[in-house]
Amino acid sequence: MKNALAVLALLLTMSCIADDRPIAGDDLLQELKEYCQDIAHEDEVSEEDMEDFLLACVNEQLELEGYQPIKRLPE
Repeated sequence: MKNALAVLALLLTMSCIADDRPIAGDDLLQELKEYCQDIAHEDEVSEEDMEDFLLACVNEQLELEGYQPIKRLPE
């Protein structure tokens, strides 16, 4: 029983680590960033909150399109 729980925990950990979704290319990331900037301006997002808003927005769009999330925005 103890071994079964250890194996189950290992499998759950590995499934969280292994992400088989594709990584978005630079062109797509730039397109999504511009799209999110348009939304931010429409929603009047403050400059102070802009970076966090854009990252969350881009990651949401990536998720919808089946790509891995990113940790920071491209320059």
